[in-house]
Amino acid sequence: MLFAALFLLAVFILDKIRPPELYSDETDEGETISVIGTVSDRYLKNNSQILEIQNAVISTELQKTQKNREKHGVLCYLAENTGELPRIGSDVVIRGKKGLFQAARNPGQFDYRMYEAIRGMDYCLFRAEIIRKDTSFRPFAELGTRLKERMGAIFEKYADEEDAGILKAMTLGDRGSLDPEIRELYRRAGIAHVLSISGLHISLLGYGLFKLLKRIGAKKGVSALIGVILMACYCMITGNAVSTVRAAGMFALCAIADGIGRTYDLLSALSLTLILMLLARPLLIHDSGFLLSFTAVLGIGLGDTIFKEGLGIVSEKPLTEKFLSGLRANLSVNLMTFPVTVFFFFQFSLLSPVLNMILVPFMGVLLLSSFSLALTGLIIPAAAFIPAALCHFILILYEGGCRICESIPGTILTAGKPRVLQLVIYYIMFAVLLFSGKKISEKPAAEDFIGKLKKTAYIIAVTVLPGILLFRGGSGLEITALDIGQGDCIYIKTPENLTMLIDCGSSSESSIARYRVVPFLRSRGVKDIDFCIVTHTDADHINGFEELFSMKKGEGVEVRCLLMPSVGDPDDTYVRLEEEAGKAGCQIGYLCAGETISCGKTEFRCLHPVHGFCSENKNTESVVMEMTMGDFSAVFTGDVQEEGEAAAAAALSGSCTLLKVAHHGSKNSSTGEFLSRASPKLAFISCGRKNRYGHPHAEALERIERYTENIFITAECGAVTLNTKDGRTIRVSGFISSAGKAEGRKIRGRKE
Repeated sequence: MLFAALFLLAVFILDKIRPPELYSDETDEGETISVIGTVSDRYLKNNSQILEIQNAVISTELQKTQKNREKHGVLCYLAENTGELPRIGSDVVIRGKKGLFQAARNPGQFDYRMYEAIRGMDYCLFRAEIIRKDTSFRPFAELGTRLKERMGAIFEKYADEEDAGILKAMTLGDRGSLDPEIRELYRRAGIAHVLSISGLHISLLGYGLFKLLKRIGAKKGVSALIGVILMACYCMITGNAVSTVRAAGMFALCAIADGIGRTYDLLSALSLTLILMLLARPLLIHDSGFLLSFTAVLGIGLGDTIFKEGLGIVSEKPLTEKFLSGLRANLSVNLMTFPVTVFFFFQFSLLSPVLNMILVPFMGVLLLSSFSLALTGLIIPAAAFIPAALCHFILILYEGGCRICESIPGTILTAGKPRVLQLVIYYIMFAVLLFSGKKISEKPAAEDFIGKLKKTAYIIAVTVLPGILLFRGGSGLEITALDIGQGDCIYIKTPENLTMLIDCGSSSESSIARYRVVPFLRSRGVKDIDFCIVTHTDADHINGFEELFSMKKGEGVEVRCLLMPSVGDPDDTYVRLEEEAGKAGCQIGYLCAGETISCGKTEFRCLHPVHGFCSENKNTESVVMEMTMGDFSAVFTGDVQEEGEAAAAAALSGSCTLLKVAHHGSKNSSTGEFLSRASPKLAFISCGRKNRYGHPHAEALERIERYTENIFITAECGAVTLNTKDGRTIRVSGFISSAGKAEGRKIRGRKE
């Protein structure tokens, strides 16, 4: 009975120990190449025409045949005005600039390269143009795609823009028009599953059709065969999403079992479907949707053991028992999926079980209404407004429920990313609870003290089980230089749990707060920042702060206090940032030389600028901070240079353990005088890959290497993290390594 749970646990751990190597070939990023392949899908996303090409090979003058050449998947973003798109199954020759999907470079960041690899896409072509296309195609696949496009067009015509995006996602598997804000809202509220084609769709369509055919007199075997074929077609039309394939596979096993007169066992069907899907597509083990889909069904299958047999949540009254049955399933699904949810998304809505109990019953009506909208829009367009209005009403309830839950303080638990060991312990304890629940149900209810004590202990164990994943061991110092491209963002957490960001901006990457900084903070279990320090107002140091202050409640993190340099002549950017921080409800303070921030044994001291300092060069005005914690010290320099660097050097307490190198390692930063005074044990350099400035400059690196060989560059390592508990033994790790895992290095600090 626990086979599926143990198998999921084993492959989940295996995934974290041995990640697969991703695709690479002899061509370079940005190179113009031509590929020959077969069109497997076409769609619109962000007003761009996209083709998915399978079995593609690179076409070059040196390779005249396709024999023994590696075949791969290519995502092609077509140039404008491409004319009629090729049909599904046709062979095409497409030329464009090769692009590589971006891998995660920071903890918590979405790994787009892995996501596309799971879907079978190895790289992409930008500004692609179709050189040649064949007339041959796969008629059935083309018919399915046209039906999908036609239904999508009906949704767009008769429903609101936002409603149409949701309806296309939940009925057609097309998320290209889904509002990102709505998707994130549903995710935070714990009802993102309604945006995916799931078992409920298959239950309504497959089982409904299966029972209808039997009622009208069709034989069981024929009914099963027709149902399985139609559900397979629906899977193909909707893009073979993992939750759809899982549900269709289990439906097929159920229908076949009924057709041949055999008993259907949910857990056996789940296990077989899991194994078959992984054999076909091993990379699915990296997919959060895959794991959530299977753990949710597993929770349904095992829920009664804990909540009915173990906790006695049961009633002899039919209506009450029906309600309790739904409650047991809901609680069990949340208990089973909780580890996967926090591992991938770092947050959990405490009101998710309640919201699902209220809103999921409307899902059947919403699905029937959406299919009715597609049908009436096709046959009786004048009547399409009726199902469209019903869909709109239900979606208003969904959004309203999400916003109400989000408005209640403390309902969103930012758990952070648990360790694999915590996941192992969690599921072992879950298995123990299942075994204990069965033992309790096998014995008569004991009214004596010992019996009640056992029951109480079981209730407590179920209640505190999620706490295993919330435990955060250690209370040392963490300093992370995030990889945000050409810019700066330093995260600091002290042993006293004071949190700080020094700068947050990038000139090479967009939306760094939403896609890099906030996910990183959530992965660390951080829901608010005590201090954000602006060293100076160049865009590559502050545009992430501007983004943070513009985010709606729940989207980002709360900033309690913004500290800005106390300069004599603030520019328009400086004033605008003050205004934006004030509107966001953030306190504002000003830093000048000599001011300190103290928390326990940790102290931050401003070295530069002096009050009212003014310079024509913004970089010279940069705040320089010195942090000390026992034997450990660090210096954070912003983009300081010229007289600012000299002033900071004069104010230093002595040599430091860590130096955040100024101005991304530019040629004129980190002068010999400053380095001689700082004499760092190790150095962090934040800069973008292949940046146009040539950072870090060879001359700057040469000067730094006179003092330390321990130089960590975000362009090479991704995010760089320093951890220490005593200030003497220091561990530094880069998020990226050749093996795909973070490499670590222990460094012995020195007592000054």
